Amino acid sequence: MSINITTLASRLNIDRMTVGRWIRRYNEYLSPPSNPYKGKSRILNDTDVRVLYLVATLRDTGISHDEIIQRLDELQADGWQQLPEVPPEWDVDDDQTITTSQAASRAYELAQVAVLQTELQHTRQSLELAQSRLKELESQLHTVSGEKDELSQQKHAQEQEFSQQKHRLELEVSQAKGEVSRLEAQLTAYSMTYSLGGNKPVSPVWIILVTALTAVVLTIVTVAIVFLLT
Repeated sequence: MSINITTLASRLNIDRMTVGRWIRRYNEYLSPPSNPYKGKSRILNDTDVRVLYLVATLRDTGISHDEIIQRLDELQADGWQQLPEVPPEWDVDDDQTITTSQAASRAYELAQVAVLQTELQHTRQSLELAQSRLKELESQLHTVSGEKDELSQQKHAQEQEFSQQKHRLELEVSQAKGEVSRLEAQLTAYSMTYSLGGNKPVSPVWIILVTALTAVVLTIVTVAIVFLLT
């Protein structure tokens, strides 16, 4: 369907200047013939008409300009697959057009359909984002669970290593205690060997005196024996 701006304004039940203002405002979503050079006729193709029809229906429902731009961006990115169709009555000849009240009623119904279609598209996109987020969170949970298992295994291995080290140290301590006891016993034996009546060592003077006294006694005994025999 290719119509001019006057026909579109009539079918949208708005003035021609408003349609022209919309064409300039949303020109990035329209075809080049809809914004021709000066002196050339303005032609709106089927997509142009559907875009402007959507703009009209969204504005009738109170949606802001920024929201309209956002939805047009989404629909354009999708190749206009979800762009609403114009009312079937628009395909009839001008002399067979429906009345203004019929057109207004039909336009309101289609406006509601267009809004629902747009909301459906938003819901689908939100669902896709939520599903993507769910997969990401599940992947993170799997990773964290794997790291937890790995840390648990590492902890078990460390506990075994610490247990072995403890056992080895306990053996070394026991051996060291045995060596200490042996050395203490040996030291005690040495002390008893080289001390007299206690832990005090024997003085060399005493050794000399005992030796001299023993010699004197032996001499006296010898002399006495000789005297008795003679």
